[in-house]
Amino acid sequence: MLATLLLTGLSFPLPVLGPTWIVDDNGGPGVDFTSIQAAINAASANDVLIVRAGTYASFTLDKGLRIVGEGGPLIQGSMQIENLPAQGLAVVSGLRVTPVIYTPVFRITNCVGTVVGEDLQGGGASVTNSLDVRLRGIVTPSGRSRLISINSRLEVVESAFHAFDQADQLCGIPVDPTGPPGAWIQSSELHAARSSFHGGDGGDSWCPDLGLIEPGGDGGDGILVWGTGGSVLLTGIASNELRGGIGGWSSLFGQAPDGRGLSVHFPCSARVSGATIFGQSGSITTAVPPDPTLRMLEVPAPGVNLTFRLVAPVGASAEMRIGAIPVVVPIGGLEEDVLVARAQTVGSGIVPAGGVLGFNFPIGPNWQRGTTVFAQANVTLPGGEVRRTHSIPIVVR
Repeated sequence: MLATLLLTGLSFPLPVLGPTWIVDDNGGPGVDFTSIQAAINAASANDVLIVRAGTYASFTLDKGLRIVGEGGPLIQGSMQIENLPAQGLAVVSGLRVTPVIYTPVFRITNCVGTVVGEDLQGGGASVTNSLDVRLRGIVTPSGRSRLISINSRLEVVESAFHAFDQADQLCGIPVDPTGPPGAWIQSSELHAARSSFHGGDGGDSWCPDLGLIEPGGDGGDGILVWGTGGSVLLTGIASNELRGGIGGWSSLFGQAPDGRGLSVHFPCSARVSGATIFGQSGSITTAVPPDPTLRMLEVPAPGVNLTFRLVAPVGASAEMRIGAIPVVVPIGGLEEDVLVARAQTVGSGIVPAGGVLGFNFPIGPNWQRGTTVFAQANVTLPGGEVRRTHSIPIVVR
């Protein structure tokens, strides 16, 4: 059974955005820039860049802009967000990028403010020394993407990362044949919801004249967690998989070990529920009952009635909150944090039989494109324990 609640309008003021600039590589009437980088250089914080379909060069963003793709513009190179100051909000939505096998093409570095990457297609992502990064809807070709996080807090929602398979090791050529992990989490906090991670296969090891005489490479882990303070909060459903890569082969040593779905090195820890994990090791606890998750079904646009689906334990009471200011207020232990400040409760109800509660929220017809607000649901279990979902950025397209 699915219960659906109509959410009411927002009472808090929407974010005040600057002017909207049109970027089109073909130029023409009404076009302000033909290059994304030129538009970034000229724009001020809180401005909106609408990037029309076309082909564009790499760009670097270091201010709180909203970059919204229209018609799937293609970036040939990389998208770099760096040095975003405190209180800044940088949003990149609806872009495609040419995939690269070995190098993540969406790079976030030294950001104190909040970075949102949403509906991005192409290659993998790397996050370094950044405090609040939220990725949703990252779609990448199999074997063309991996996730790297170093000294950062990262949220990944409704995304899939599948690392490349390692090259074979040829006799006399020093190549590490170990398959890379789907997600390399080093001294970082990863909150992953409704997402999948696959490690790359290990390479074979061989010599043309002597046959396969060296050990093959181990398969990569789906998620590898290590370093000081590393942790993973993983929520999802059974179709979300953590799977290691297949070990490489040699005729003398046979097949090397396959990777694990989740490998947590001491002193790191993980809390998991919902997703299917093929092999695991380390300090891992299972949430009982499973932690709640939240989905948004439509692409936000002016006048669209958004549909949300909350999956939570039957009989729990739930409330939906939407706010304009992203925050990270830590909750003790491996629990989901408070992720939206000044949030308005816009709907509540009891989770029915079947475990799915629906919400509908209408976006006003006059909402400016690029407007970004954040949704999070709070769930109170029958015994009084409070669980929170991950956040969902609502970027008006």
